[in-house]
Amino acid sequence: MRINNKLLKSKIVQNIGFYTILNLLNSAIPFLLLPFLTNTLSKEQYGIIDLFNNTSFILLPIVGLNIASCVIRFYYDKGIEISKLLSTAINFTFIFGISLFILTIILNSFISVPENYFTLFVCSLLYATFSQISEILLSYYRAIEKPKFYGLFRVSKTFLDFGLTVFILLYVFVGWESRVFTATVVAVLFSIIAVCILKSRHLYSFTIDKAYLKKGILYSSPLIIHSISNYLMSYSDRYFILHFYDIGYVGMYSVAYQIGLVMSFVGNSFNQAYTPFLFQKLSDFNAGTKTLLNKINLYYIIFTVITVVCIYLSLPLIYKYLIGKEFLVDYNIVLIILLSYGTSNVYKLYVNYLFYYKMTTKLSAITFISCVINIILCYFLIQKYGLIGAAFATLASFVFQFLFVFLEYKKVKNN
Repeated sequence: MRINNKLLKSKIVQNIGFYTILNLLNSAIPFLLLPFLTNTLSKEQYGIIDLFNNTSFILLPIVGLNIASCVIRFYYDKGIEISKLLSTAINFTFIFGISLFILTIILNSFISVPENYFTLFVCSLLYATFSQISEILLSYYRAIEKPKFYGLFRVSKTFLDFGLTVFILLYVFVGWESRVFTATVVAVLFSIIAVCILKSRHLYSFTIDKAYLKKGILYSSPLIIHSISNYLMSYSDRYFILHFYDIGYVGMYSVAYQIGLVMSFVGNSFNQAYTPFLFQKLSDFNAGTKTLLNKINLYYIIFTVITVVCIYLSLPLIYKYLIGKEFLVDYNIVLIILLSYGTSNVYKLYVNYLFYYKMTTKLSAITFISCVINIILCYFLIQKYGLIGAAFATLASFVFQFLFVFLEYKKVKNN
């Protein structure tokens, strides 16, 4: 039965609204945690927490060879047995992640690494592994367009993460460990819950289907470079700041970056609802679809610009009432980060076409080159201009990435 455009439009609007509310709740909790951390921890301690986050993000696509990324794409292929796909993705991710964990323990017995850094890396690895398992369930919920189940799982995880962090900081001990250990334990717990949910619906078994594994790796492997490059573009500047300055500057920049990441939450809210809708429309493409998608792109770009301006004008109030005084930075740094993620949000409009047509190798090449540009700019701009140089390096690489993806989109669109 064919669904008419009016119903599709209504459904996507509802889903975008729902995902926006979910992401608002999910993002509001860490944002509420921000003033608590900045008024409790030192810049140095907050900087260590940020390094844990950055290392975890970089490890995410490596764990399981990024096979989790294939779930939402392959769901729309005919003849797919979703239970085999989900089981293969989860089991392979777990085995790969635990193998890396064991390898890390073995290597540490031969290579002397400071205990704090070793602990930080191990926690990052465990967090990345078990977070990927949870993301497989969430990708399934997105594919079947069940935002309520998606939201319940996502927000529950974030609420528990927030609550335990506050409890430990107040009643156990104050330090970077309180945040890092909490995030790791919660990630493990919710990965177990995710598997139990799928098991109860007969969508999980202790098997790995070789055909699905091969298909998944062929699709997702090129995206490892893409994903790692994306994360490096976003977070490598912290390591340069640490090299040229100190961990306190990392803490200051991280808070400014966290505020700028509000734009990322806006983009993710839209993209989570829009991707299934777009893939569905592309599978039955016609002239009317082309007009509809072009209108959505235009309206979303206008909305993005307005959002950047509104957040920038709110910065004096945000820093006055929410952020500790020692974390104050030039507002222009936050503005540049807002523009970076505004550009990233528009990029996501067009990169979905490359995902749909399985152009992952070409996409990885674009992102890798953008990452190299970011690293080169970080090296020169940070040592010369400081924190604002880091922000400019991020913006430049995001603009480059968007422009080349847009050119590839134009080629696909005209074919």
